[in-house]
Amino acid sequence: MLPNPFHYRRAPGLITKNYFRSWPFSIHVASSSFLPSPCRTLIDVVLVLLYFCVGKLPSEPQHEPSQDKSMVRRKTDTDSSAADDAATATSNGVNVPSPASSSASASSSSKGTLPARVQALQAKATTLPQPLSNVAKCALYYEAEMLWQMIKDELPAEHPDQASLLAAIDQFETKLLHISPAQLATTSFQRILQRLDMLLRVITCSLYLCLLGVITFLPMITLVPVLDRLLLILGWPRRYLIYEFAKKASARGFLYLAGVFYTEEGKQHNGYETPLVLLFQHGSNLDGFLILDSFPQFFKSIGKDDIFLMPYVGWMAYVYGILPIDRKHRNEAIKQLGRATRVCASGVAIALSPEGTRSKTGQLMRFKKGPFYLQAETSATITPLVIIGNYELWPPNYFFTCPGQVVMRYLPPIDPSSLPPSIGRNKDELSRYVRKQMFEAIHDIMAGSGEGGEEGGKKIKKYAPGGKLTWWLRGLNLTCMCLFWLMVKAAWVMVTGASDAYGFSRGALAGGFVAYTVSVTAGLYILYCRAPAS
Repeated sequence: MLPNPFHYRRAPGLITKNYFRSWPFSIHVASSSFLPSPCRTLIDVVLVLLYFCVGKLPSEPQHEPSQDKSMVRRKTDTDSSAADDAATATSNGVNVPSPASSSASASSSSKGTLPARVQALQAKATTLPQPLSNVAKCALYYEAEMLWQMIKDELPAEHPDQASLLAAIDQFETKLLHISPAQLATTSFQRILQRLDMLLRVITCSLYLCLLGVITFLPMITLVPVLDRLLLILGWPRRYLIYEFAKKASARGFLYLAGVFYTEEGKQHNGYETPLVLLFQHGSNLDGFLILDSFPQFFKSIGKDDIFLMPYVGWMAYVYGILPIDRKHRNEAIKQLGRATRVCASGVAIALSPEGTRSKTGQLMRFKKGPFYLQAETSATITPLVIIGNYELWPPNYFFTCPGQVVMRYLPPIDPSSLPPSIGRNKDELSRYVRKQMFEAIHDIMAGSGEGGEEGGKKIKKYAPGGKLTWWLRGLNLTCMCLFWLMVKAAWVMVTGASDAYGFSRGALAGGFVAYTVSVTAGLYILYCRAPAS
């Protein structure tokens, strides 16, 4: 059977298949090692189209990789010894150092209990119902991260047990605590419908971004700034400027066509005081569109420079104020981060992920130091944003997002100057404080403890993060796609009619379109991303 192109975790099975049936994924793996993002995307689209033409449906449902056979639920006595816990953890494939691995660990009682606590945490995972739910995984991940930080604090770097204990926790998190994505269909007929639906949404959203970039790029960098400046002079509210309307409309249009709907909690609809640093949990490619549509005021964000190599997507990234950063070269990245610092100090909100990159597991990864250096230099307020359900809908190994619902929770703004000096003036402690607040919000959402309620006199409905769409929302998604294709048909009739009237051939139109796309993309990347950062 061929692998599902939207679920690459079936790739290991290709080793046992013949070469003809494994060529789509083989090309994908080979191209991902040396080609840039735009080329990989183009190759993936071609492979998916070929796959749908010649591929066969799998004979069994595609789920997350099953837990290790030794991870079945087992009953343990409450008075079991530490040796039994260690044996249980070892049977799960995670090696945990013994407390007696070094005589230096006996010098402190707290140091001596750390290996036992690691073993107890791993044994706790075996007593829970299997397979672990996402709620249980989030709770265990929080405990593991707190224990990881305790080991870092209490054991010096030269301690013989520190590296092995940290590695044991990392292995435990990687092996067991991945957030489970949205389940794919289980029957053959449902899988056919699901694939056709996903293929239709991929083509629709790709064409939407293409037309959006071609139609709006030049007006957004020429006419709109002039018109918005005139409106500001006349006293027009900034949140109702043409730029803000276009930004939210384009992001919401993509989400509606992709079938992703969200609910938001805790947002200050009248905006936030600046300077402001918005720290969001980055678990999916959907995050940029969600924040563009949701955040109530003008902001700029930081993104990797590879985005600007993608035609149309890079154009809109430039229009909507994404500041490129070269993550491959540290010195250049520091200079580019300095540009973001100056933008934030000028009174513009900056949105960035403290994790530094998209999460590969769906969990809140450990924070980088860059955002907190930016905050310290600008004395900005920090607003954490937790996004739940985005990873479940579009994890890294899915070709495109599944339709579903997302929950966004804005936490209360944190003014470091109002915190105790031991936290507010210490970047490491401030990072831990913010991360703990986000962990608590994640647990609250996943446990469903914040359902319903009212905010500012407005009733809030709580969607299930990562859950399926209601029939009404699904109907809205399909209606938006139908309207979009009607607009595309009308635009095509207009363009072809104009070309026939002026005597242009279809080949000339296609060649001019390709030349325009390549020249704008290359020029934007060279002038905006490769320009030396001062």
